[in-house]
This record gives sequence, C-alpha cells and structure tokens, in this order.
Amino acid sequence: MTGQSRSDRLWQEANALKLLEKQSTIFSCQCHGEPPNEFVLEFHGRGLKLAGDSSATAGQILVEDATMHQVRVEMAYLYPDREPDLKWCTPVFHPNISSDDFVDLKSLGMTWDPKMSMVIICERIWDTIRLAYLDLDKASPSTVKDWFGHQCSETLPLDSRSLRDKIAITQSNIVKYQRKTRDSAANPASTKREVLFIGDDEVSEKDLAAKNNPPGVRDDDRDDEIMFIE
Repeated sequence: MTGQSRSDRLWQEANALKLLEKQSTIFSCQCHGEPPNEFVLEFHGRGLKLAGDSSATAGQILVEDATMHQVRVEMAYLYPDREPDLKWCTPVFHPNISSDDFVDLKSLGMTWDPKMSMVIICERIWDTIRLAYLDLDKASPSTVKDWFGHQCSETLPLDSRSLRDKIAITQSNIVKYQRKTRDSAANPASTKREVLFIGDDEVSEKDLAAKNNPPGVRDDDRDDEIMFIE
C-alpha cells in the first residue's frame, strides 16, 4: 500500500481497537500475531439466536435472546487492498447472516474501501447484532425473512446503546459556570450563575452573540470578565 506498510496498518488497527475497548462496556478485543493479523471481537448486548427446540425446516421458528457475540476477523495477506475475512463464532439469528456464519461486508450493507477502519466495521457489527441494521430485500434464507417480516414482535433495535457507551455516559452538553464581574468581590450576591450549552443546539453561539450584542453595540464590561468553569 502507498505510504504505509501492511505491518504499520495492522498495528494501527490494533491500537484503535484497544482504544475502542476502553470507550465501551459492550466491546472487547483479542489481538493475535506480530503484527496483529487476527482479531477476536466480542460484544455484550441483546441480539437474537434460534431457540434450542426450534425447527426452521418445519417452518416453526422460535428465537431467544443472545447476549454474548463473537466474531473472528482474519486480515487477508493483501490487506488493506482486500477486505478482512469475517466469521461469526456464536449463534445468531439475522436475515443477512448466512447459515455458514461467514460474513462479507456486502451482506452488512458496506462496500470495502482500503481506507475503511476496523472500528467502522465493529460499529456495523454491533448494529447488526442489535438489529439496528437489517435488509429484508437481501435476506437469506426465506424462512428467516418471513419471520422478520411477519412474526417479529420485537421493538428494534433490541439494544439502544451506542458502541462507545462510556463516552456517552461521561460527556454532557451542559457546563455550569459562574460569571464574575468587577463588583463580585465586594458583593458576592451579584455573581450570576449561568448555564452554557455546548453541542448541536438549534441556536448557535454566533446567533446568541448577535442577539446579545447587536451590530454597533459593544459591552465594555466583557473585556474584564472571567469565566470560571466548574
């Protein structure tokens, strides 16, 4: 590959997967090889599998929850020019995963690109597990397609968590701070407690600034104010 050796790319992918592991209560990864050329991906969350007494051949399909999912990834010799080989190692019931458990990215609605990272693939695998992704038009076999089309009474996705759920828990779009002006020291009661919203809000910071300070009007006190973030 141009500008980067296969070995460097594999180490890069391994490091990114280990970082993802730290950001998630759902995901863990085992790396094998020097450089790592095989990954065992493990996901903990709600998916579906065939029940032990279900007979798909007789048209009687019974499913039950599956909470641990394992996918083995082997990096092809020609990687990244060729996509990784994926094999589902635990029972799964999904309209786009074949009975032989080998998975290509097309069945997951993805087109391989040498720039595609393993983290992106892991996100799609998690969406597949929790049935946030499924394509009934490309479902196989037909019995599985029929079950999802006519018998499924579940609310999808089965698991609402994002793969990086630790970040979602610790991050907040609200920062509380106190705005201290010149007379704050002499009169503590004058200190204003405000809430600053950070994120994709309907009103942008620029819009708020324009509203509070119309063109041609300048708040001379603002230069002397100090914002204390709590």
